[in-house]
Amino acid sequence: MHFSVGDKARIVDGPLEGSEIRIVEMDGGSATSFLKLLGREVKVKIETELLSLVLLPVC
Repeated sequence: MHFSVGDKARIVDGPLEGSEIRIVEMDGGSATSFLKLLGREVKVKIETELLSLVLLPVC
């Protein structure tokens, strides 16, 4: 699956499964985002194979 900066994605595997992120940077097969954990914004780098694109509804 192809991801781009600005895409909204859902983590589909691992301890953060179900969390939604907004991609802020791409680096090969990894996406960088900020995830709110324990009340703080934490920068995370996630392999794209662990992500699923969140499609916005069409009105």
